[in-house]
Amino acid sequence: WSALLKKPALDSIFLGGGTPTLLTEKQLAGLLGELFRRFRPSPRTGLAVEANPDSVTREKLEVLAGFGLTYLSLGMQSLDDAVLAAAQRPHTAARARESFDLARQKTRAWINIDLMAGLEAQSRESFLRDAAIAASWRPDSVHVSAFNPTRFTLWAKSQSPSVPEEGSSWPRWVSEGFELLSRRGYHRVSEFRAVLRSGPRGRLADQEGIRDLTLGLGVGAISHAGGRLRAQNAETLAGYQDAALGGRLPVARGCVRTERQEKIAFLLSSWGRREVVDPARFRREFGEDAESLFGRQLAGLEAAGVLRRECGKYVLAGHPAAELEIARAFYEDAVVRRLAEKFKVSHG
Repeated sequence: WSALLKKPALDSIFLGGGTPTLLTEKQLAGLLGELFRRFRPSPRTGLAVEANPDSVTREKLEVLAGFGLTYLSLGMQSLDDAVLAAAQRPHTAARARESFDLARQKTRAWINIDLMAGLEAQSRESFLRDAAIAASWRPDSVHVSAFNPTRFTLWAKSQSPSVPEEGSSWPRWVSEGFELLSRRGYHRVSEFRAVLRSGPRGRLADQEGIRDLTLGLGVGAISHAGGRLRAQNAETLAGYQDAALGGRLPVARGCVRTERQEKIAFLLSSWGRREVVDPARFRREFGEDAESLFGRQLAGLEAAGVLRRECGKYVLAGHPAAELEIARAFYEDAVVRRLAEKFKVSHG
């Protein structure tokens, strides 16, 4: 990629979508060193890294800090040892606290804690206790989501029969978790994240421009060049290795999105990340007014109670089927037909 793009400058580097801290400190240093050599980071380049508490060490944090770590997300999921054991997580609550304290000591990064609602053996009370404990540590942000048992998780592979019967209540648990965090000084800024009101210790790495170039370098990762290209790498390690060792980019599939599709993607990602669309920012990105292009859809969603206007912005209003209604309003017929064919459902 660096040769093809003539060594572009980097705005941010994100290591995640898995657990990069499973690498040794030598491997982490080698990977980041190669990225910094192949591209052109600046003192403002953000470095964001995901980590599991069991694989965080003093030496790895020192390596990351040496490369200018700005954001560290600790995947704790729960702070209850019984829940962690049932979910087959390799760390304990004590180890989670130790990793948090180490990160505070060894870095000046923004520190995020990940929590989940609906894990096996978890009750509403234990989940809310997790949120309260996490808030007492004062991380810069807390990410809260409902457990999604995809086929890749250890839980799914074990085919465990005991799923909490309160599964339909998990979204309510998440809402209650955010209400608790709000009482402890946090402000909800997106569907899944609350930020400490008193402000961050470090700069949060955040992709602002949807038209920016994003390079996904790992297995299954997505690359995006606004208005030009969207591509995904091979999803298996074998396919990725075959391409890379053969001197080819490991891209498996891709498409060129139309300008209209880019604008729709901007709206959908804005609601997904922050629950708000700012028409002024849309105008800065595209040089056009969102209302002039999508006035009918926006007005319809507002009338249906999916959106409301606040200070000139379009904000999600808490509608129980908001995601479905927004998709119904904005997805193009051709996209809906392809999705219907893929998932073998009727198109209507």
